[in-house]
Amino acid sequence: MRIAKIVIDQNTHQIDRAYDYAIPESIEDEVMEGSVVEVPFGQGNRKHRGYVLAVTETEKPKYRLKKINGGVRKVPPFSKEQIRLILWMRKEYACRLIEAIHSVGPPKAYGKVKEPEETWVELRVPKAGIQGEIQLLPGQATAQKKILQYLEERGKSQWKRMEKDLEVGIGSVKTLEKKGLIGVIKVSTPFPELMSDPEEIEPQLMLSEEQQNALVHLRKGLKEGNAPRSYLLHGITGSGKTEIYLDLMGEVVEKGKTGILLVPEISLTPQMLGRFTERFGKQVALFHSSLSMKQRYGQWKKVEEGTARIVIGARSAIFAPLKNLGLIILDEEHETTYKSEQSPKYHAREIAEYRSKQEGALLLLGSATPSMESYYKAEKGELFRITLKKRPTMHQLPKVKLVDMKEELNRGNRDMLSAVLKEKIHDRLEKNEQVILFLNRRGYASYITCRKCGYVQTCGNCDVTMTYHRKNHQVMCHYCGKKSHPIEVCPECENEKMRKVGSGTQRLEESIQGSFPKAKIGRLDTDALNEQGSHEKILEAFQSREVEILIGTQMIAKGLDFPNVTLVGILSGDNSLHLPDFRASERTFQLLTQVSGRAGRGTEQGEVILQTYKPDHYSIRAALEQNYETFYRQEIMMRELFNYPPFKELFMINFMGNEESVVAETANRVAEVIQYILKSENEKLDVDEVVLGPNPSVISKINRNYRYRLMLKDVGVSKSLLKKVIKYVCINKRNKYVPQEVHLSIDFNPYHLM
Repeated sequence: MRIAKIVIDQNTHQIDRAYDYAIPESIEDEVMEGSVVEVPFGQGNRKHRGYVLAVTETEKPKYRLKKINGGVRKVPPFSKEQIRLILWMRKEYACRLIEAIHSVGPPKAYGKVKEPEETWVELRVPKAGIQGEIQLLPGQATAQKKILQYLEERGKSQWKRMEKDLEVGIGSVKTLEKKGLIGVIKVSTPFPELMSDPEEIEPQLMLSEEQQNALVHLRKGLKEGNAPRSYLLHGITGSGKTEIYLDLMGEVVEKGKTGILLVPEISLTPQMLGRFTERFGKQVALFHSSLSMKQRYGQWKKVEEGTARIVIGARSAIFAPLKNLGLIILDEEHETTYKSEQSPKYHAREIAEYRSKQEGALLLLGSATPSMESYYKAEKGELFRITLKKRPTMHQLPKVKLVDMKEELNRGNRDMLSAVLKEKIHDRLEKNEQVILFLNRRGYASYITCRKCGYVQTCGNCDVTMTYHRKNHQVMCHYCGKKSHPIEVCPECENEKMRKVGSGTQRLEESIQGSFPKAKIGRLDTDALNEQGSHEKILEAFQSREVEILIGTQMIAKGLDFPNVTLVGILSGDNSLHLPDFRASERTFQLLTQVSGRAGRGTEQGEVILQTYKPDHYSIRAALEQNYETFYRQEIMMRELFNYPPFKELFMINFMGNEESVVAETANRVAEVIQYILKSENEKLDVDEVVLGPNPSVISKINRNYRYRLMLKDVGVSKSLLKKVIKYVCINKRNKYVPQEVHLSIDFNPYHLM
């Protein structure tokens, strides 16, 4: 008897395992590893979709097994490589099997979307007998006669074309079909393309010597017979990494292989996408969240059927089922958007590393500001580092000037803009050049407070302040979305003097409009997208110079290449330094460097004005000098001193529920059990260095749910043992230690500690 091990398509920890089902003889040839089937499950034998992870044989099972009903034909089977990836993710991220299956498999739309089709009409009798049939028709059946005469010439026709040419209705067609004279058939057609073939292939640009040398190294990794190699392409902003990606992907496609290009957020990299679609046309499939259900289905089908050889997309595109994979590129590999915040909490870079090794593909990580983990791996020799230190042609890095905002205050300037930045903006507008102003805080004011007693208006659902938005005169929680009116009278002391504190992009826009009333201003942040339409419209207006000054949050830090931008102003460049996160300095340096890189991409050298209240912080100084190496040396020393990644692994267990006492009690119980097990394994272990907390999360309540976190480090204990203990307590014995009303999630190597 053949037995299939099947995962039921339900996301609950109670049934998080594979169940044995007997394979009926009638469908033995259809059911194999990776098949999608329908099975009876539970006491009522309700029909459920299931996924076959393995097929075994036995002469006589130990107990009576239920039988598979049949296969789900609309959904393609998983490949062996995908099954291996699912099992690896289950082990690596301590997620449920079904969560890994949903990540790796086709979009939910698969099998539910009706595939496009056309209606055709064809003759079912010999052409020689058509005239005789026409004579037999009644005199008033003029429409039927026209149809037969039309088909006598053509044999068959698309119904829409015939309807237009003859101006006849479908009723006449059905009458002729009943008589057996014609047939009506449905023909499947391809999904509409998201992009058309380029009118002409984009010519390859003349590469600089640095770029050519980089390609020499990368081509070695593409040679047949070479073991798959991983590379870090560390190139300053504007150094021409995209040209290297294009040339390398072209060589991969010429060899008959396929490739994946990951970008941090596909909606914010229109120029990169444009370059690839201009070069490769319909060979490109796009995977991203803005696509409709039908579009997602169509793009997946292109990949599955092999018509698309290149997949471009954000994080989830790493699971694209490309065959004969030859290249995986992660552009801006340092970006935190590559880390999933939903279970399974994978990092796209880790999945890329796994796939490249399993499928023999070259892995290329590209960034001007590599993550500490990747640069450390390069230093240890686990990644082959290639460096681009110059911009192609004569383009120079922008000059960066630091402005200490404490000194501006001492001079009596309480404006958001320093005197020098105002002067520079005026100069650029006079020269018809463009300006980008970066402020990583949306809204008008950060919060509303009482001038007398200090009361702050906060969200009732979350433990955060409400941000004031002037356009609709509302305060809004940026975590749960709650909106309300700003308080006019303090509820604590009844004082009527309320103050709006802090500045966001909306206030900056108002300030700039006041200082430069004739300037055409655009704003790119989440609120602006809701108010003004898509990001493409805003960027197109900037590209066409309809907008002279572009204000934005971190959305403007990535992938923008506008030759006429000669000035970038960075306001509150030290905002992110105040976050309670060990990666705060790294993110600050990366963000400031990336934003600075938007200037001077044309023939004129750019200039950056960096405003800060912390001019002596090492991440600010390194960004000022555009010096990654200086920053890295200082930061890596701090990481080693405090046992943070890349020297030690970090694990986080999150607890969430609507009763704070229950959440806190559960977190403490789990911590105590983990400490007990670790101590029993090693009496000399200092568990206080390994188990940190539990404590309330930095934001202790979101959407009426209280949040606690338990941090663990592999200090004095092996990573593998720590993982085993976490899985034992939080997965295997979950029902014993975690009540139903508490949601628990595990995050290995978390990127967000808030």
